[in-house]
Amino acid sequence: MQDVPDAPQALNGLQVANSGRVTRVAAAVDLCEAAVRLAAAEQANLLLVHHGLFWGGPKPLTGPTRRRVAGLLEADIALYSAHLPLDLHAEVGNNIVLARQLGVTVCGEFGEEYGVRIGVWGELDAPRAVLEQTLRTVLGVQPRVMPFGPERVRRVGIVTGGAGSMIAQAAAAGLDTYVTGEGAHHTFFDAEELGLNVFYAGHYATEGPGSPSPSSSASSWARSSRRCSRCRTAGRRAACSRVRPLSRRRRRWVWRARPARRWASRCACSPGRPSPACTRRA
Repeated sequence: MQDVPDAPQALNGLQVANSGRVTRVAAAVDLCEAAVRLAAAEQANLLLVHHGLFWGGPKPLTGPTRRRVAGLLEADIALYSAHLPLDLHAEVGNNIVLARQLGVTVCGEFGEEYGVRIGVWGELDAPRAVLEQTLRTVLGVQPRVMPFGPERVRRVGIVTGGAGSMIAQAAAAGLDTYVTGEGAHHTFFDAEELGLNVFYAGHYATEGPGSPSPSSSASSWARSSRRCSRCRTAGRRAACSRVRPLSRRRRRWVWRARPARRWASRCACSPGRPSPACTRRA
């Protein structure tokens, strides 16, 4: 972690300690009140995030910042942040995971930030419209497309998050297509004048693929998609007859707003319809 250069405000590593015991792990892209609240509801005692507590520099512990820290301390949840170390990780990083999901055969790295290459590039033989549709399917969002490169995509670069400023580096690397999360207004003209296809698929959306991966085998965040709020211990597919899971995009919204009420309405062990297979707490 410490060997990867990063923005000073990233403060990669342990940002908030708990009492020392870790038995359940949750993961999220951003540290926010909702992430802390949901981690506490799942009885997690370690929260892994991509964007940690200190973005924007030092802040007084007032308002939302105080509530985030207080929520962590009250629930005895440790906070661990990984920014660029997660983006560029060779196995579970945001870039490499998104490349696999898009069917890109990774050939190398490109794009320098803080003295280290953070992007990946690879080969894909597909029409531009097909790549757009794949992004829509994989990420659950409609990407913004700047179609200034060839109609048939062959060399694709990926830097997740807010890396619109790296369009020139993508062109210099000989790529014809570049996928990232977002960029500034003037990057439209960079793409046009450099003759590059550029896809802006959302900062949050592009950095979601890798964030749960390091803890996917033990993460309560990952497991929460298989359980309803009322049958925590037995509400998996084998024991819970709730209707099919919501779509990825819809499920993400449910986690961030009124999760208990939504899952309860879709579970066989909701109030008035108890399930014999469910061992939920009273």
